Amino acid sequence: MYLPTNKYSLCVLDDIKDHNNTIPPSQRHNFVFLATTNNVYCIQPQFDDATAISMQEIPIYTIARIPADTEIVSMTAFRHNEEKIVLAIAITIAEERPSRGYLYLFIFTEDELIMKRVLRQPQDNLLRSFPLRYVPMQLLRKRVELQGSISNILLLSGLDKSVHCFATVPPEQGYNVPQIQFMELDSYEYMKDLFPSLLHLPASALCIDIFETETHQITAIGCQNGFLRLTVLSKSRQGEVLENAPLFMNGPVNSLRLFRVRSQCEDINNPTACHPFVGNLLKQMTGCDVDSKTKSTELSDDVDLGYNILQCLNLVVGEAMGRVTLFRNVEQNLLEDAIVLVPEVIKKDSTPFSFTSTPPYNLSRRSSVTSNSSIPPSPSSLTQTRQDSVLCVNYFDIDADGLNEILIGTYSKKMLVFKMNTYNNQYELAEIYKYPSPVYCIEPVDINCDGVVELVVSSMHNLHIMQPDLEEMQKKVIDRLTTMMDFLFPK
Repeated sequence: MYLPTNKYSLCVLDDIKDHNNTIPPSQRHNFVFLATTNNVYCIQPQFDDATAISMQEIPIYTIARIPADTEIVSMTAFRHNEEKIVLAIAITIAEERPSRGYLYLFIFTEDELIMKRVLRQPQDNLLRSFPLRYVPMQLLRKRVELQGSISNILLLSGLDKSVHCFATVPPEQGYNVPQIQFMELDSYEYMKDLFPSLLHLPASALCIDIFETETHQITAIGCQNGFLRLTVLSKSRQGEVLENAPLFMNGPVNSLRLFRVRSQCEDINNPTACHPFVGNLLKQMTGCDVDSKTKSTELSDDVDLGYNILQCLNLVVGEAMGRVTLFRNVEQNLLEDAIVLVPEVIKKDSTPFSFTSTPPYNLSRRSSVTSNSSIPPSPSSLTQTRQDSVLCVNYFDIDADGLNEILIGTYSKKMLVFKMNTYNNQYELAEIYKYPSPVYCIEPVDINCDGVVELVVSSMHNLHIMQPDLEEMQKKVIDRLTTMMDFLFPK
């Protein structure tokens, strides 16, 4: 019997995206965690073969002493102690009684997970547990400055129309423990300064995304009743709301993401995003910067939007009723400039994206998970598709052209890929991938840290890992290096 996942089941811990510069490069590892209703798995490269990917079950019921007959609702992961390379996993558990749930956190070391594959004794791993008075939903983690130090903040949305806050607390603040602990913060007192946009919601939050720039914090939140809110906060004046844009969609907002179209060096002024030399070179070659309002050389001369669409921040929103809306340049236009992505016809001249896929991992009750011989996902031969319930949205530069594609997972077992057409500056349907069950989560991550990003797709009963064609990637890298050399050293 295969166990189902849900839309909050997939979690990626990426050191590069999290800007964990205190961790030596040789010790940086990316982790992918997947939860079914009763199990948690870790996806990682094999110790003896970095090109091979394995999936191992984590015995959470032994480690965290989780009650029996419970169901995992959501999860997240983070580095609990960067100096000791200690990870922490936070999961929410719902018992048979719908009015109660539990939040468990437990830690394990990197060496034990990757090298020995043996976890600590049960009494060493449970960090803290919290009884909840509401049904838990999305669980996400942010790093913020709290009381003069950097803390891991857990944000948990619930069916009580609130977002609850949990944070790390140093031992010197009254806790007689040898290590950092977690405590539940007064949601209103702390959230009004850190995340005021998450207060006073008219319904339960289904999805939250927070995008950080040097000067602003942009928060997008979608609710069960179709309420959508976009908020721009000032970082220099903590808690000050610069812009607040509410909007009601046609139905429940299942998923949303903030992103830039250009995938390379999303924030050129941020030294942790890319090397300054790379940022300056990109600016010289393309003639644009993050703060530039002029058109990029890649944009069509026939279209003038008044801003650089490749560098501005956009918001893609997926509704349960099947509509996907793209809000462009939300930092300036908020939710006023909107277009609907229509999955109707694939252009005949579109080139299929070259991906190889590992056989899907079946998620069963067995402790050892093996792959089966099912047909891997492939580009669909269909030229048309109907609107469908949208379960997840994300973005990823699939074809390595420097521009992010929009990825949409649907209930009808498809992943739709929308690509930017630089001639008319519109996203158009480029490819459809079919899966054996509804697509709940899509996450790009470099699992084996070889510089090539894989695409992890979680469907209801399977996990798919899609890897780009390495020969095509090699050709693209050589072409880019040749272009850079010609630019730097013209003949």
